[in-house]
This record gives sequence, C-alpha cells and structure tokens, in this order.
Amino acid sequence: MAVDVGPKALMEVLRRFDAESANGDIEVTVLDIALHRPTLDDVFLTLTGRKAEESS
Repeated sequence: MAVDVGPKALMEVLRRFDAESANGDIEVTVLDIALHRPTLDDVFLTLTGRKAEESS
C-alpha cells in the first residue's frame, strides 16, 4: 500500500487494530510489518505503469 506519510499511516493502522481487538470486534495478530522508501524504479513504475528498461 502506498501512502504519503508512511510512519504516520502505519501508526494509525496499528492503533485501529488495537482498538478493534480491545472492543472484541476482531482479533488481529500482526506477524510482520515494514516500511519501504520507494526507489526511483518504484516511482517510475507508479507514474508510467511500466518498468524502466535497463540500458546495456
């Protein structure tokens, strides 16, 4: 999932999971979570819809 402010969005998702679990509405177990800073290739793919061609 791409978001503009990764750490803030991540904390909000975790808070909501915690709140829903505390209410007994759902039970969520987070096994792994990570943030990824996009590379130039990631940005190119997002903007153009295709992978950048490698130069030889």
